[in-house]
Amino acid sequence: MRGITISDRQPNNNTLAVNLADILQLLGQKLASTEWEISDLECLGTDSDSLHQLADTKTRVSGEILLQIASNITQVIDGTFVGYLDNAPESNIIVRVVDSSAYDVESSDESILTVLRQRFQQVEDLPEVEIQANKALNLQFTELWIDRTAFPPQVLILITNTSGQSYVYNPSENYQLSFAGDTYEASQTWLLTRQYQRVEGRLPALT
Repeated sequence: MRGITISDRQPNNNTLAVNLADILQLLGQKLASTEWEISDLECLGTDSDSLHQLADTKTRVSGEILLQIASNITQVIDGTFVGYLDNAPESNIIVRVVDSSAYDVESSDESILTVLRQRFQQVEDLPEVEIQANKALNLQFTELWIDRTAFPPQVLILITNTSGQSYVYNPSENYQLSFAGDTYEASQTWLLTRQYQRVEGRLPALT
């Protein structure tokens, strides 16, 4: 995926001049073929309870219904919206808001990013390292893997997100990303071929 940050501001009060409904509408006909998962949500508006309920129950919602609800949301303070196009097993678009400061949009469909760049004024490309970090934020579980053949034993951290993607980080190198895989099995294989063994037990994501 590639990504952009949208940070258009209102000229009179410097508040964010973009909202979730704006972005969903710009998906055009593709919106009808999407389903969305919502997490880490804080928002305001007449339909904020409906949106919070979807996030709390981890219920997938169609793009059309999400747009209806988003049209009655005055402000998304924080939130991650993961979209799946045409029942794809992996997400095709991710919309993320942090502290009402900007909208980050990541997509494997370059045409979506092109439309957004044309519509908004303050648009910057997301660095690849930030995209990888954002993906890992939607945690499903964490595992510790250890290489007992080394001395002292070397430890790596495997993180899997709710989209099924996995990431291996090295705490001895300031938590640099060592490997990224589209599935848990990809990272598992990478670790096993390097003589790492999984420490029993998983650390679930905090909810």
